[in-house]
Amino acid sequence: VLADSALRSAPTNRYLRFARANLLNYIAAYYINKGEISKALGMLREALDIREAIGDSLGLAQSYNNMAMINFRAGRHPQAVDLLYKSLHVSIGIRDSNAMAYGYNNLGQAVSAADEGGKAGEAFAKSLALRRSIGEKKALRESLTHMAQYQRQAGRPLDALPLLHEALELAVGFGDSLGVSKTLEGLALTMEALDSLPRAMAYTQRALVINRKHGLQDLEANNLLNMAGYVHRMGRSAEALRLAHDGAAVAERIDAIKIMRNGYSLLAKLYKAKKDFHNAYHYKSRFVQVKDSLVKLDNQQFLVKSSMRFDQEQEFMIDSLSRAAETSESNSEITLAQFTANQRRSTSLAIGGAGMLLLSIS
Repeated sequence: VLADSALRSAPTNRYLRFARANLLNYIAAYYINKGEISKALGMLREALDIREAIGDSLGLAQSYNNMAMINFRAGRHPQAVDLLYKSLHVSIGIRDSNAMAYGYNNLGQAVSAADEGGKAGEAFAKSLALRRSIGEKKALRESLTHMAQYQRQAGRPLDALPLLHEALELAVGFGDSLGVSKTLEGLALTMEALDSLPRAMAYTQRALVINRKHGLQDLEANNLLNMAGYVHRMGRSAEALRLAHDGAAVAERIDAIKIMRNGYSLLAKLYKAKKDFHNAYHYKSRFVQVKDSLVKLDNQQFLVKSSMRFDQEQEFMIDSLSRAAETSESNSEITLAQFTANQRRSTSLAIGGAGMLLLSIS
């Protein structure tokens, strides 16, 4: 109700327009989580117009980034890349190292998806260097895992290992359970690339314990299916079937359609390897059924809703309107520049309600 009332007003004061742009950004994040993309984009565009009008450069970087995030999640990777270059251009212009680090990290993910591998490596390297100089541990852990993923996908898994071990040490050090889980999964994939399946299995088991503890059932389902694949390749067919059934069951429980599809495909493969053609046909049929249902879904909404993890991947920035009210009581003459500086210091620039990150793909 408060947000609706605030948005109905049309403030002319620069400070209030600044606050309105931030509010639009928060509400856009809410609509993104609901899968209502057109509403979210409309609010982000309005926020962009306000920030251009009042000369809020940092806010412009935020708005371009968040619009890029939506395009990325909807599979429009070239558009996301273009918007991220715009965001970076602004961040570089104001020499904001934190915003630049976020921008390069996001750009690396986007250009990877757009099949521009060489540019991805350069972007990740710049983000990593900036975050090392800044010393923000959680953000550094993210850059390390993304650079490791790039190295692994480029066929250099040995170069990925020291990055992942450093990332794991950081995540354990500041108690980031989700970061520990993701880094362990990255280590498992790297061990798989090095044909060390027992070690891949061990890392995935450790991630599974964490994901179960925190109720992250989609990650739990993926862990179980990956483990099924590992033990199948090690010749333990009975264990592989049990794990695959467990993973598919978790996916069904939470209606995770993409994971269900992967689980049914794996089960069909496992039963075929056992020459149990009855069950192989059964799960192949279920795979086709789920695959067809995915096609019928609105692709843009599904991609956003199924992969968005705002609450677990990154905390929202401190509510700018609350800070505005508190600050104005003590200093009614506060300027827009002062308020922006306060935000930078207090939030380590997560850049807005929707956050600077696009996806943790690893």
